Amino acid sequence: MRKESISQLIAVAVLVIGLSPTTHGVWAQNAKNKSPLTRKEVIAAINRGVSYLLKKEKPGTFWETLPAQSQNSGGQTSLALYALLQVGNTLDRTDLTVNSPKIKPALKWLEELTPKSTYVASLQISAITESPTNSPLYFKALHRADKYLIDSQHSDGAYHYVWDGVKKHEVLPGNWDNSNSQYGLLGVWAAKLMGFSPSEKYWIRCEKHWRKWQNTDGGWSYQGHGTSTRSMTAAGLASLYVVDQYRHTGVHLNPHTDKGIQDGLHWLAANIQTQSNLYYLYGLERVGLASGLRHIGKWNWYTMGARTILKNQDPTTGAWTNYVLGAPSNVVPTAYALLFLTRGLNPIIFNKLQYNGPWNARPRDDYNVTQWLSTTFEQQINWQSVNINSDPRTWLDAPVLLITGHGNPHFTSEDIAKLKWYMNHGGFIFSNADGNSKSFTRAIQRAAFAATDHTLKMRKLSADNWIYHVQYQLPPTMDLMGLSNGIRVSWVHSPLDVGSRWESLNTDFHKNAFRLAANIYFYATSKHRLVRHLNPKVPKLKISAKLRVLALSFIRHKGQWNPEPEAFKAFSDYAAVHKIKLSIGTATLKNMGEKKPLIAYMAALQPFDPSWRTEHDIRNFLDAGGTLIIETPNADKTVTHSVRSMIAQLYPLATMGQIPQSSRIFNGSIPNSVPLPKVKYRAFFLRHHGFLDKPLLYGLHRHGRWMIIYSPYNIATGLTGSHAWGVMGYSPASARPLMLNMLLYAAQKHNP
Repeated sequence: MRKESISQLIAVAVLVIGLSPTTHGVWAQNAKNKSPLTRKEVIAAINRGVSYLLKKEKPGTFWETLPAQSQNSGGQTSLALYALLQVGNTLDRTDLTVNSPKIKPALKWLEELTPKSTYVASLQISAITESPTNSPLYFKALHRADKYLIDSQHSDGAYHYVWDGVKKHEVLPGNWDNSNSQYGLLGVWAAKLMGFSPSEKYWIRCEKHWRKWQNTDGGWSYQGHGTSTRSMTAAGLASLYVVDQYRHTGVHLNPHTDKGIQDGLHWLAANIQTQSNLYYLYGLERVGLASGLRHIGKWNWYTMGARTILKNQDPTTGAWTNYVLGAPSNVVPTAYALLFLTRGLNPIIFNKLQYNGPWNARPRDDYNVTQWLSTTFEQQINWQSVNINSDPRTWLDAPVLLITGHGNPHFTSEDIAKLKWYMNHGGFIFSNADGNSKSFTRAIQRAAFAATDHTLKMRKLSADNWIYHVQYQLPPTMDLMGLSNGIRVSWVHSPLDVGSRWESLNTDFHKNAFRLAANIYFYATSKHRLVRHLNPKVPKLKISAKLRVLALSFIRHKGQWNPEPEAFKAFSDYAAVHKIKLSIGTATLKNMGEKKPLIAYMAALQPFDPSWRTEHDIRNFLDAGGTLIIETPNADKTVTHSVRSMIAQLYPLATMGQIPQSSRIFNGSIPNSVPLPKVKYRAFFLRHHGFLDKPLLYGLHRHGRWMIIYSPYNIATGLTGSHAWGVMGYSPASARPLMLNMLLYAAQKHNP
């Protein structure tokens, strides 16, 4: 095989990756930008970059600029297709699928390609496995590239640019570099995820290489024990994370501490402020993908990297230029930028909670179950860990908080307050007792009790609970426990160790453990397809400086009168945007007539029958100009009947009727209200009632106004932001404006 010149081999590296940082923009400067990174601006940048790549595609040669006989032929097309297919999968773009006109010919050409270098083989695998097919051509191409990478690995685990195809696992001391070594491993890993299995010796050689050449400061250099660099340290970390999956298997109760990884993370955290080197940023993204880390040190690596990338995009062409040293075209840096940006848009299902204890004894449980969910339900999904010391608002970028461990986690009162806040703002918690730890289960029960201000206890879930059958039918012998407020389950605990099943990744033998994850996912999201918004669901809003204070009394009664205790606190930010400040107090059914705030809210979960004296007090409250807003958050028919009976007893000659769509409650005529010609109900509601997009409110109309406004369907849970399945009512997007309009209507002096 013809050998290429050293200068051309150097061009290979920069063609596909680039090795040195440039001097454009520093993360530390971007970190000072306080405006949140939004999904909208990231998608806009991605779409401009995609347009650039599609314009650069040429029939027959696609994105290649090197001669067809070059050992690097296929590298640019592989990278471009990898980026475009990932964008297509993440953003559901039908023009970027394997059968779309701009993709299909290039993909067929790539599947017929025989790779001649490490980079090309690695990126070829990454591209074609991004959207796998059942075609024989696909499997042949995957096998051919995977075999090339396995056979060309040196005996000590390293890789070089090219291999002559003669002798497998050659001994070539000094003829290697860590950049090629990373890409060789990443390619084999991508094939492994598609079912191709290298021998254990392969992973042993990889581990030997990366541990041998780690510097004493924790970093890695391009070759040997030279000066540690960010790019190569990211390469070393990503490689060790991958290797650990296959070299250090087994289920443990105590976390396995990998000193090499810890030292590498420490070095990277101390040196992460970097220039706009897109090869490095892609390597950093590989670290994030393999580790699940949201932060490296104190840095949110995705936010910082994305801001740098957005800043450096050419506003005219949509390309990124000069950010991969010596790249033969702007296709290379543009593709790397798209790969980084797109990865951060993939939604997250489980945020695994890091606390001061054995939180990560099964380091692959979250990763494995996420991969299974992603494959099973055909959606690109990420995984990550969050620290208990972080702002709980950031935990809401995933619907489920995963807590694992054994023994007592020793949660502090501050920790409990964060868990409480998370649940009350729509979050769902799933905890698992590693090794069936009874002490951990008892600690979780205490934590759940404390998080509800000692009002609700975690109890064994009944066999008919939605957690057991929302998607898959699961056996009640799983002995799941749950914390419920009578409307939704906000915390599920498994006293039996399902995490060990996730860690083992034996999806056939332990199928119910993985199906439980699916049920949790579908329950917590109400079967919605997830979208990641990048910033917390409870952002800092632009609130008007002049707020109208509106007093609201919660009605206390013998039943569970405040099942969603944080609902109106969560709603207060939304109200403030509409120039309303809520002042919330309490009253009882008996003393309603004594309360001067003339707006009262009552939640009813159980049937009730007020005394004649209580009815008298309510009537006095209403006749004095008060407005009573009632809802039955669990939509129970017996409760609905008791509410209607109470209203009928208050005014026997009046009839409760449906509030018409023309009412000021819905038409937006009240200042600061929201027009509601249509509303969105939860999927669970639509499943039982069929399609409906009009609000359903009922009321008692007297003296030219609706003095009682009644919703037989849930609004309060929507105010928290929860999408839990099994709730019969309005989605959060409609619950908030609906409650706002009712309050504004009730606050009118003359509210016809």
